[in-house]
Amino acid sequence: MKKLILLVVVVLSLFLSCKKEEATYKLNATEVSLTIRETFQFIITKGKTQYNISEFEVNSSNIPIGRMSASGLFTAENRGKTTLTVETETSTLRCEITVK
Repeated sequence: MKKLILLVVVVLSLFLSCKKEEATYKLNATEVSLTIRETFQFIITKGKTQYNISEFEVNSSNIPIGRMSASGLFTAENRGKTTLTVETETSTLRCEITVK
């Protein structure tokens, strides 16, 4: 009986000491290649939850390359490269966009 109690205590202590890893924000792409007038839908997730990109601060390193709608739809407008940067409360997400 003492061995059973000891086993239960050990199993419970191991179970309680295991930390559940917290989900982090993720952008659905880190590199995108488009042609002029082509579009790409950006999606931000954290675990199984999907977020609208308008909930975050979004910046582009080269604004004339394209435009982003409030829903996260990027439309390529000019040839070149830009880095899309999304600031969340816990991380910075980036995507390199090339327009050919």
